[in-house]
Amino acid sequence: VPQIDKVDGHLLADLKLAGVLAQPRVSGHAEFIAPYMSINDIGLQLENIKVNIDGKNNGRELVVDGSINSGKGQLKINGLVILDAAQGWPVTIDLKGEHFLAVNIPDFYATISPDIQFSQKKELMQLRGRVFIPEATIAPSDMRIPESRVSHSDDVIIVGEQEKTPLNMDLDLTVSLGDKVTVDAYGLKTQ
Repeated sequence: VPQIDKVDGHLLADLKLAGVLAQPRVSGHAEFIAPYMSINDIGLQLENIKVNIDGKNNGRELVVDGSINSGKGQLKINGLVILDAAQGWPVTIDLKGEHFLAVNIPDFYATISPDIQFSQKKELMQLRGRVFIPEATIAPSDMRIPESRVSHSDDVIIVGEQEKTPLNMDLDLTVSLGDKVTVDAYGLKTQ
């Protein structure tokens, strides 16, 4: 996960919490505003970050909306969280943007124009939409092919290791590349 190196902003919240843990109620408003945030690991200088969270429907829902600028582009986010454990804490998020600078380091540069809908309810996650990459350069300076590793066979039992529950994901995501995408890596060179 990229690390935030610098942030200039503030968080204001006027929230009231009620209910029980399985069905909390949140009323009020919270906002995060940051004119500037840098994430040096991926070369980003984010600007004009605004995120609002409002308790709605008698505190049973949290409505989220916001925007972030990067490069010449912007991302907008709209979402809803239903505060109900019996329903599995349902979440829906829409993410839309145009020419958003997503990574800007010497080996990788990319702008994205996403139109993505994410939802989660109980054990099912859905991801729908499209991501258009109008411009990208992929040219890693370290061209070594990663060494293969040896892993244990499926019949090996590690004592004390908990069995992992599989993630149920329904994915329908189209990724398309624009005319300004180039790759020069591992013997593949495109223009």
